[in-house]
Formats: sequence, C-alpha cells, structure tokens
Amino acid sequence: MTLQLHQYRMLSERDDLAILTKKLEDFTGSERFRSIDTHEQARMVRQVNHTRGYLEALHERSAAFTQ
Repeated sequence: MTLQLHQYRMLSERDDLAILTKKLEDFTGSERFRSIDTHEQARMVRQVNHTRGYLEALHERSAAFTQ
C-alpha cells in the first residue's frame, strides 16, 4: 500500500507526539515534578492527558489507513 503525503506527515506527527508524551509522563512521575507549584502540576497533568488523547486519535487514524 502506498501512503499519501499527508499520511506520512501524520505518521511523523504521531511519532513525535509519542516521544513528547513519554517525556511528559516520565516528568510527571518524577521527584522534580513534585517539587513544583501545585497549580503548575495540575496544568502539566492536564497537558499530558490531552496529549494522550491526541496520540490515541493519531493511532486510530494510522490504523485505519494501514490495514
């Protein structure tokens, strides 16, 4: 199956977002994270939750065109 250009871009975006999400998850589980302001912690937790949702959507999209 030949992918279209926009599909290659989406796969690249998915891969980049997976790396970012992992870094955020690692940080939010760290001792350093627990040392920052609780309001900033809440914003970062919200951010990681949104990136997980976005990543899930990109995984679903890629699965649909790679079947």
